[in-house]
Amino acid sequence: MTAATSLFHVESPYLVRNLRDKIKVRKSELVMQIASGIASDHADYKHRIGVLEGLDEALQLIDEMEKNERN
Repeated sequence: MTAATSLFHVESPYLVRNLRDKIKVRKSELVMQIASGIASDHADYKHRIGVLEGLDEALQLIDEMEKNERN
């Protein structure tokens, strides 16, 4: 293992945790925007819903990666 990969491996759990936190914050922001009716039209609304779905999928992938690392 090189020094770079070793360093990344040590920091990896922190990076994943920070990424998860940032995704959750962004999800909350989008939910609030949608709930407040900020979408300018149906296409904008659909886009925001699609982004939410993508963020949900990213969180699922992070969970799967962590589960695989533990096993």
